[in-house]
Amino acid sequence: MRWPTVLLAAAIAPILCAGPTAKEFAQALGQTTFDNAQCFRVRDITFVREDLRVYLTDGYLLFAKPVQGRHLAAYYFAENEGGDGEVLLVPPNAAERTTLARFTESPNLNEHFRGAMLLFSDATGQELLQKVAESGAKPDQEMGRILSGTYNSVLKNFFSSFEMRLVGDLLAGSAKPGMFFMALAGKTLGNFDIAYDPTAREQITVGQLNFRNNVSYFDVWASFAGRSVRQGRVPLPREGSGFKTEHYDIQAEITADLKLKAVTTARLVVSEDGLGALNFDVSRQVRVISAKINGQPVEFFQRESLRSNLIRAREGDVFLLVPPQPLAAKQVLEVSIEHEADVIRNAGNGVYFVSARGSWYPQSGVQFATYDLSFKYPVALQVVSAGQVIEDRTDAETHFTKRRISQRVRMVGFNLGDYSKATVTRGPLTVEVYANRQLEAAFARRTLPAVAVPPPFPQQRRRNEQMASMPMDVATAPDPVNRAQRLATEVADIFAMFRERFGEPSVPQLKVSPIPGTFGQGFPGLIYLSTLAYLNAAERPPIVGDAPMQVFYSDLLHAHEVAHQWWGNRVASSGVGDDWMMEAFANYSALLQLERKKGTKALDSILADYRRHLLHKTEDGQTIESVGPIQLGLRLENSQSPEAWRIITYEKGAWIMHMLRRRLGDANFYALLRQVCTDFEGRTLTTEAFRTLAAKYVPKGMGDQKLEDFFDHWVMGTGVPEIELSSKTVGKAPNVKLQIVIKQKKVEETFTTLVPVEIQFAGAKNRVEWIRVDGAETEFELKLPAVPTKVLLDPTSSVLSTKK
Repeated sequence: MRWPTVLLAAAIAPILCAGPTAKEFAQALGQTTFDNAQCFRVRDITFVREDLRVYLTDGYLLFAKPVQGRHLAAYYFAENEGGDGEVLLVPPNAAERTTLARFTESPNLNEHFRGAMLLFSDATGQELLQKVAESGAKPDQEMGRILSGTYNSVLKNFFSSFEMRLVGDLLAGSAKPGMFFMALAGKTLGNFDIAYDPTAREQITVGQLNFRNNVSYFDVWASFAGRSVRQGRVPLPREGSGFKTEHYDIQAEITADLKLKAVTTARLVVSEDGLGALNFDVSRQVRVISAKINGQPVEFFQRESLRSNLIRAREGDVFLLVPPQPLAAKQVLEVSIEHEADVIRNAGNGVYFVSARGSWYPQSGVQFATYDLSFKYPVALQVVSAGQVIEDRTDAETHFTKRRISQRVRMVGFNLGDYSKATVTRGPLTVEVYANRQLEAAFARRTLPAVAVPPPFPQQRRRNEQMASMPMDVATAPDPVNRAQRLATEVADIFAMFRERFGEPSVPQLKVSPIPGTFGQGFPGLIYLSTLAYLNAAERPPIVGDAPMQVFYSDLLHAHEVAHQWWGNRVASSGVGDDWMMEAFANYSALLQLERKKGTKALDSILADYRRHLLHKTEDGQTIESVGPIQLGLRLENSQSPEAWRIITYEKGAWIMHMLRRRLGDANFYALLRQVCTDFEGRTLTTEAFRTLAAKYVPKGMGDQKLEDFFDHWVMGTGVPEIELSSKTVGKAPNVKLQIVIKQKKVEETFTTLVPVEIQFAGAKNRVEWIRVDGAETEFELKLPAVPTKVLLDPTSSVLSTKK
């Protein structure tokens, strides 16, 4: 979800050289209550935030006491006789109107509300107070006392949820615009939220917090750039944290009781003048102990905000480092953060895993850097991580290893255990596979029913990250070490194939380590594979949907994670709306490996499964594919369709890559992927940049040369057409006319795509024509030298469709 990441993160902005600290601001927020003397009966007050219009028609407006002279909150109560409030919002494009309608049954938001909690760090407080003064409204202290008694606790909860952002904005003073947030009690739609944040990439967002099967979701109904940004009157806000990280030096110790203690030192270059705070993301399991900038202790501020974590749908929290004075652009800093964590879990039988694999040390956004990694750990265990070993020593109780990654990579991870190692070399590439000497304790239970495993790759979502608890139907549990050498050979072959196809990987040495569960994950130089991937097919427990899942664990999982050495690690996505590309690239790369190993029929079989999943009906009778465009990213994972994000991102994403491959041809498609890796190495890729680059590889004479229709309908739209072909020939050789009619159903009238038609001849080369299908029916005529023997519609499954 796009807005909460920015809205709830700590604002990066200049701070006052003197004044309250972050902790003092937070303490003041926690003690703030409503001001009984600042309660007014208001009528017909209107305020506007870009496309958002709010009408306080008739009710009571109660202001919170100011914090350091700034009004930050108010409550609007409209449950009095004749009371009312109204909010209007019209999304600017069809995609957002469609998404809004899915949740509210209307493409526009026009909702009356009974009450609203307002939080703001912009000028909203002053604006409302001025409008109240102009209206001549008099304070109603008695009503203020009644409302305060009811809503002071609510105010405290909201301040707690938005604490990091509000503290950041208080530190910033008036240097940067603040945010505006409303939690409304709608008369029709129930409770929902609206946010306007001028510092976000999408300034306006409306959504609702929901729960399903004891899991929390923030359903984003609509999210888009404000009118001034769309019209070019205000520049699009810059992404980034105000600084660039060049190098990390992480010195970590794993104690005998599996506690992680570390000091992370980062060399940063400031990119904004007047930067007054540095923000970092870290797992909520990590506790910051102290921080220094250029050797001098500085204030750090770390709090967990429950509501913000739910809305952001991210594993980590944000914490602030506050320097003693504003920083200057191009200033080089050495930031040192001491932290400790409980991120290592014991799965039993000497099997361990890291639960916060991507957030065990402080980071900030998508940044590429070099690394020095030092680990001190119990001598009975091994630590697996990326990088060349430059120091390794052992004493009676501990082992010390230092590694260096000279290439700039996105992040680093580690794993640990009592391992057996298998090594395979392919030219300049080295693969080391680490296998646990025993299976985790969950495999010991042999009498439970078969397990249902959700395919595929749910590694990034905390709610899908379930450790395996799978029964075995064999007399003796299998030994994961037995397959280690074979797995190393398979991974090395895949690694070498992808290097040939895509260019050099992010790191030439690849470590593979096991993790309990049903998923995998790919980091630079290190991948995690499910324990199931370490077992032969006959040794795996019974799995619901056994045939496709056996293919998944035998052929797809490790290829997908190896592919992330390029997609996600050598090249990264630019934002939430672009994340689909990394998973689509990786998933289709795995299918290319499957095709190479088992042939085109195996590829077609998986794609057919994907199409069936996309067309599966949700509880409201719509197909999963229709939940929303793939570019919505994590917004697709909502309470109405929890599986939509995974299926659309991975499976429709693979179809998009397959369709692009068929349209460009193999040679052009592989050349495109290689150029993406070359042009965007160590950088982020946007969907638009990918479209522009891909358009250069469209064969001359083919329609949709700029791929605008392709991306509009398949990436930024929804729909799986049902297509039907009829044809007839007129005349005799050598003057034959072939008349083709293609009917298209189950998509919007505006849906346009190119569909291949194969024309076969007796004793002559077949001919393929790509026909633009537009609307309900398309007619096409070709002149041929002979009467065809067959006319086939998309015989190679080049388009995501169903055929009648």
